[in-house]
Amino acid sequence: MEIEKLSALVCAVQQGDRQAADELYMQTHQGLYYYISKTLNDAELAQDLLQETFIEIYQTIGNLKEPAAFLKWSRQIAYHRCTAYGRKTRDLLVDENEDGLSVLDTIEEERAEFIPDEALDKEDLKKTIRAMLAELPIEQRSALMLRYFDEISVKEIAEIQGVTEGTVKSRLNYARKSLQKSVETYEKKSGVKLRC
Repeated sequence: MEIEKLSALVCAVQQGDRQAADELYMQTHQGLYYYISKTLNDAELAQDLLQETFIEIYQTIGNLKEPAAFLKWSRQIAYHRCTAYGRKTRDLLVDENEDGLSVLDTIEEERAEFIPDEALDKEDLKKTIRAMLAELPIEQRSALMLRYFDEISVKEIAEIQGVTEGTVKSRLNYARKSLQKSVETYEKKSGVKLRC
C-alpha cells in the first residue's frame, strides 16, 4: 500500500471514520498476522493477539503523530503484545509443582532410536526448524524474524523493539548461536544433516 494512501486512512481513522478503520484493517492485518504468527509459532494464538493488537491500535491511534509511521508503530504494538504473552507463558512454565518440577522438567526427551535415519522431507524440516525457533526467547526470535524474514534493518528493529541497535545486534547474535547449537545437537542426536 502506498504511504500516501496509508497516511490518509490513518488520518481518517483518527477523525473517527469507521469505514476508514475497516479499510485500514483490511490493508494491514495480514502483515501483522504474519509477524505475530512467526514470532509465536502458533497460528491460533496469533489470531487472538492480532485482535488484541488492533484493539490497542484503535484505542491509541489518536496518539500517533506521524500517520506515515503507522506500519512501524503497529508492529511495535504487536511486538509488545508478543513479549507480554511470552513473559506470561514463561512464568507459567517455570512454576513448580508440589514435587519441585516445572512443566519443562516433565517433558520426556526424544530418544535417538525413534528418529528415522533417512533424510527429513520438507515438511518435517520446516517443523524441526520452527521448533528450534520456538525455543528462542521471544525478543531474540522477533529480532531474527524481522531481520531475516522481513529484511528489516537493525535500526528499524531497534525502533520496533524500543531498544538500542547494539541490543538488537546482541539479540541477533545470541539467536544465531542458539540456533547453531540446536542444529548441531539435532544432527548428533538424529544423524540427519540439516545444513550443508
